[in-house]
Amino acid sequence: MREARNSRRCQRVYARKTTKVCLARGSHHDALALVQYLLDHGGKSNLTHGQLTEALGWEQRIGNTRVLDTGRFERARNHVKDGLDKDNITPCTGYRLHYRPSTAENMWMLVDPAGDLDHHREVVRRELRGDLQQEVAARSIVGRRVETANAAAEMCLKASPPDGVGHRLLLTYALELERWGAVSNTTLAELMVWSEPTATNSR
Repeated sequence: MREARNSRRCQRVYARKTTKVCLARGSHHDALALVQYLLDHGGKSNLTHGQLTEALGWEQRIGNTRVLDTGRFERARNHVKDGLDKDNITPCTGYRLHYRPSTAENMWMLVDPAGDLDHHREVVRRELRGDLQQEVAARSIVGRRVETANAAAEMCLKASPPDGVGHRLLLTYALELERWGAVSNTTLAELMVWSEPTATNSR
């Protein structure tokens, strides 16, 4: 039963949607403040996360000191990106938010769903550049993950007694990464259960 519960939990974590219906609570008001700041600056900004947090005046007290409340900023940012109105289609702030930290031109950009063609083409161009750079970086990371998985699978075989379940799962993990660049929800769930220190695995 425990394995089944863990498998379902892992599948929920790795397969869930990011969009959500807005409940008009605290993060929604912060999201509106972020949108308004960007609108006041032409709908764009090349400030960093920290600089934007400071510009919005979002701080928190820790002991006797005040520090930037970056968690508040991240919640507001995610709300602009993912929050939907009750129709489950329209952004609750009226805008989407584009940001690609991997591109040479780091820029926050409000995306108006009703914007003209040039506006959307500019957003797509920036997203494509970011995607291409991330793809190159991801391939290097996947290569290292495949090597690590194959080495771990070999160690499972050499263990005393051999860990047949671990060997099979790690080889499956490496194969899926090589073939698709990603791992299925089923394999992830099984690996999460297998890798838990208290889990008992059939060998």
